[in-house]
Amino acid sequence: RELILKQMEANSASKMEVWNNKRVSSSIEINQSFGGADKQEMERLQKGIKDRQSQLDHLSKLTQESAAEISVFEESISHIKLSTGVNNMTEMIIKMCQHDERQAELLRDNENAEARLNAAKKAFF
Repeated sequence: RELILKQMEANSASKMEVWNNKRVSSSIEINQSFGGADKQEMERLQKGIKDRQSQLDHLSKLTQESAAEISVFEESISHIKLSTGVNNMTEMIIKMCQHDERQAELLRDNENAEARLNAAKKAFF
């Protein structure tokens, strides 16, 4: 009876060994068959990552250039604010828009003052 149990156990162990070998070889075959697809997918994803990194680098460069331009613009606005004596953008825009009118008015005032001065000189001499 023990001999029969040992034979059955050995027979089961050999069947398990055969089944395990088939399972391992099947798993290896499946991995090899998908290995190319996985490799292609990995390459596709890596290419996508490189493309995104390139886009990110380009956008970072553009952002830095824009920041430099904005800095120059802000510096110019600060200089204009100091020169004109205005405190905000609205006042600055109004002042810039009225500049031509104000200059024409000042030129007319200057001409009127010169005309009065010349008239006073003629009347005096």
